[in-house]
Amino acid sequence: MKKDEQKTPEAIESESFFRKMMLDNLKSTSTIDGYELQLFDWYIRETEQLIAGMLSAEKTYIQEQIDAGAEDINDSGIVAAEYHLKRVRYSHVIYMTSLLEIFLERSCEKLTNIIGKQNMPFNVGDLQGDPWSVKRKFLERYGKFEIPKNILL
Repeated sequence: MKKDEQKTPEAIESESFFRKMMLDNLKSTSTIDGYELQLFDWYIRETEQLIAGMLSAEKTYIQEQIDAGAEDINDSGIVAAEYHLKRVRYSHVIYMTSLLEIFLERSCEKLTNIIGKQNMPFNVGDLQGDPWSVKRKFLERYGKFEIPKNILL
């Protein structure tokens, strides 16, 4: 539609109706996938039990060696299990970080849809800096709230 053309009352009503439907849909959708978080919680519990079992088996094996009077105790299984534990926990942190990045991205998209791109002098892609700071600035500016500084450093 050109600048000098006027919208009909029907067109304005139709746009208003569709915008209301879109906003109602946005209200009902979450930026956080609760089911994904439940599955991740289950995954953490299962891996912790698995690793506890690995460590217990290795400690039992070491005790058997001690009880048998072995001079040179083979504890390589404990070293491997502890290494595995460390790597699994690192992967948990990386996964949680990726979930937070997805949450921030969805939040920016949702806010853009709510406000409307035409009402924004800049979008998240126009900002410079690391991805977390950029999304923080965008959400704070357009969401009109402040994210505590100790979150998303």
